[in-house]
Amino acid sequence: MQRQGSLGGSAAIRIRGTGGALLVAHLALVAWCTLRPLDVPWVRPANVHPLDGIRADLA
Repeated sequence: MQRQGSLGGSAAIRIRGTGGALLVAHLALVAWCTLRPLDVPWVRPANVHPLDGIRADLA
């Protein structure tokens, strides 16, 4: 006897897989938007040389 409203085994796996794929895509988009560098005039460029800012201040 089958319960009303229950999905078949393959349909439930398909829905979970789709949900997992959408979650991964969403997290990738959020990470990309958060971690990408911004080229705006009020943000100083990234300091990629360690201690360069201190050396410039001392010079």
